[in-house]
Amino acid sequence: MAEAVWNRLSPHQVGVADLLEAARLIDFYPSAVTLLGLVPEVIDLAVVRSNAVDNGLDELVAAIVGEVQSLGYRMVREPEAAGRNSLGLSLARHFGM
Repeated sequence: MAEAVWNRLSPHQVGVADLLEAARLIDFYPSAVTLLGLVPEVIDLAVVRSNAVDNGLDELVAAIVGEVQSLGYRMVREPEAAGRNSLGLSLARHFGM
């Protein structure tokens, strides 16, 4: 597993490695895991995205949609609600996060 998966900014932050270890402990380990993400220019506690993340968002969303569709789910583009410009809020609403 990639080194970046093990690193956290805080002991309160749950990461991918934590979730996979919890799955192993309850003997419900997935047969396959796909990780999609972006590599930021800097990892700090800022409240703004780096240029690398901003520039990669469209490609990441396309990869997520492609992966979800490959699993047999239908993805439907929905117009953004007024005042909701955040990708995270939109994904959270669609996927119950």
